[in-house]
Amino acid sequence: MSSTRITFVVGPEDLAIAAPLIERGSRDGLDPERVLAPLADRVVTAWTLYPYLLASQAGLDCRLSTDLPKEGILVASACSIPITWKPPTELTFVCTVADSPRRPYAQVLVYQNAAQVGETGVSRMTGLPLERFLRHPPQADLIPRDPTREARFERVGYFGKPANLAAELRSAQWAATLASRGIEWVCMGPTTWHDYSDVDAVVAIRSMGTAHLHDHKPATKLYNAWLAGVPAVLGAESAYRAERRSPLDYLEADSVPTILTALDRLRTDAALRAAMIAHGRARATAELAPEQLRAGWLEILTRVAPETHMRWQRVGALRRNLFFAERHLQRKWLGLRKRLGLTSPERSALPPTVPAS
Repeated sequence: MSSTRITFVVGPEDLAIAAPLIERGSRDGLDPERVLAPLADRVVTAWTLYPYLLASQAGLDCRLSTDLPKEGILVASACSIPITWKPPTELTFVCTVADSPRRPYAQVLVYQNAAQVGETGVSRMTGLPLERFLRHPPQADLIPRDPTREARFERVGYFGKPANLAAELRSAQWAATLASRGIEWVCMGPTTWHDYSDVDAVVAIRSMGTAHLHDHKPATKLYNAWLAGVPAVLGAESAYRAERRSPLDYLEADSVPTILTALDRLRTDAALRAAMIAHGRARATAELAPEQLRAGWLEILTRVAPETHMRWQRVGALRRNLFFAERHLQRKWLGLRKRLGLTSPERSALPPTVPAS
């Protein structure tokens, strides 16, 4: 167990919202997932608070703060830290990348999308940054589909922010098209994101086509569908593809016609729906148990981060400065490629002076 203090940093507004939830969780002995259930629409905040709660419950030397520490281990979301900020010599930065660009000077990067691992390259001088993929926890207090609905296929829903749904699926025309097939289209609000009891399938498409794979987004909607016992029609996203082991995991669609084709298959093939539901539940049981998700973070907090911190202290000033110089070069290189439109920032190659891992 680490004896180095771990500071988890969030913004003042986030801390004000989280403090009473943490106090209630401590008083009532709630699991971290239940403590954070009210933060369903503040995923980035939860992505820092979740490991904090795990660290606190594990008895680690940790604190939650709005101020950047000068020493020890820092865990913070990328969006909470200026992209040009460099950790001082006595500090090791564990960056939870979430929806924002990775912070180039972090010594440990934690991704919610497996496609991001390996993109940043590793410094020969330090062997850093270390990269880890951790599944984002599914929706807390999830209510699965009501089994009394049996083979009905009458209600299809989207669970998420409207801004993360393709414009074509926010139109009256889309709802009318589904209505002509005997299907009601519903977009669930934050207060009902946990309730799948009266839906028969989910559709979650951020954008049409396959040009943008949304490498910064997690596969949470897929996890929720598995746990809820509903088949999912999902967009062409790298997080979903990374989780795919079988055609029964989900149906992929990248246009209105292919979405309709997928829904027609589900509507007319009860056996397919049943097979997808059973398969999803089996995967959720095997891979999404809370203990498994917690174990990944606890490994980072008790082994990876402390060992990296000790390693960082031993490399010496010259190598630390070279590490920062390499990261700076990479940031400029990726920015240049983005401005020239040479490639998506999600898929940018590294400059030749920064060796890939």
